[in-house]
Amino acid sequence: MPASWTAPPGGEPGSPVATFVAAASEVWVRRGDDSGSTRTWLTLGAELPLHPGERITLRTDCSDVTLDVWHRASWAVEAGPDRHGLWAAFQVEGVKHRMRWIPPGRFLMGSPPLEAGHCDGEGRQHWVTITRGYWLGETSVTQALWRAVMSENPSRFVSDDRPVEQVSWDDCQDFLGRLNRQLDGLETRLPTEAEWERACRAGTSTATWVGDLTLRGSNDAPELDDIAWYGGNSGVDFDLHNGHASSDWHKKQYPHIKAGTHPVGRKAPNPYGLNDMLGNVFEWCQDGVVREYTSEPVVDPMSRAQGPRRVVRGGSWSSRAREVRAAYRGAFARVLRDDHLGFRLAGGQVSAPSRPADEPRIGDPGRGGGRDTPRRKDTPRRSPSRSESAKKRGA
Repeated sequence: MPASWTAPPGGEPGSPVATFVAAASEVWVRRGDDSGSTRTWLTLGAELPLHPGERITLRTDCSDVTLDVWHRASWAVEAGPDRHGLWAAFQVEGVKHRMRWIPPGRFLMGSPPLEAGHCDGEGRQHWVTITRGYWLGETSVTQALWRAVMSENPSRFVSDDRPVEQVSWDDCQDFLGRLNRQLDGLETRLPTEAEWERACRAGTSTATWVGDLTLRGSNDAPELDDIAWYGGNSGVDFDLHNGHASSDWHKKQYPHIKAGTHPVGRKAPNPYGLNDMLGNVFEWCQDGVVREYTSEPVVDPMSRAQGPRRVVRGGSWSSRAREVRAAYRGAFARVLRDDHLGFRLAGGQVSAPSRPADEPRIGDPGRGGGRDTPRRKDTPRRSPSRSESAKKRGA
């Protein structure tokens, strides 16, 4: 169902501003600050007029979508709508970085047991409602932006348009503090785990936004080729001299002998206009320990930045195919720096929860998404290094 802008009397006809897909045959419409909603039946070609300056909320059986007027914020040097939605860019030392608006809504978090690549830590699936929209970087933070803020570049695979890597969670906090002192009105942070998955799914419910994976081998899922750099294709057209030796990686989608990160934005974006949400580099989230889910619905889950480990999402250039899914969860020591670890900016205040999120369970699931062997809290386990991970990949 398209939502269209209606011009004032005598003006030109409006243009479509959004398209919605619903499983049910009805949508509930609330205009402005009205407390009530009107039920509208969906028919082929039905249109819903949106008048200038009017906020409108549409609720289907799956999610809520709000269309509202946005006035360019003081931090934005450029802004505009496109087929994916609203974007705005800030600038630091001549380096521009685009942010995408992620609308509030409801989504099913986690993966079903029969999803190809499913890990225990991704269930149980549960509904998550995020009541406030937020900004998220169109790409992961690039080396150019990192250097503009930090005056150095820690990355192994050096080029301005590649994602910054070899940054720890603690390094990211330092970067965010310095960046926020240079921006007027945008408080950047790491996304929560729920915000990350909401944005990655972009209204879809399968393993990726293009569908579930066909796992033909440990490093071979054809659905990933157009949207992600992962272990099956990250050596294709890799153009730096210091690539990681990949000739012994098992069952690759394409043959290659060295691999690493690639420039951001070379793969197709998801429906929200976000690039590289899967693959290229793992992305740090704000959350601490990886919690096992319960089936209870959650509203505005807050991050719990505690303990020595932090959540990572999305998979990387060296990841096996099963790790490059919207639901895949992992965690590393917050001080770890490695060439497959980067991050993406979020912006906007984290919503206050209407009720507390579930407390973490005893035990800290590790990188594979499943439960670690229980251990004493005073006996930390070292996160795997890149060489260790690479050795394990072909097993």
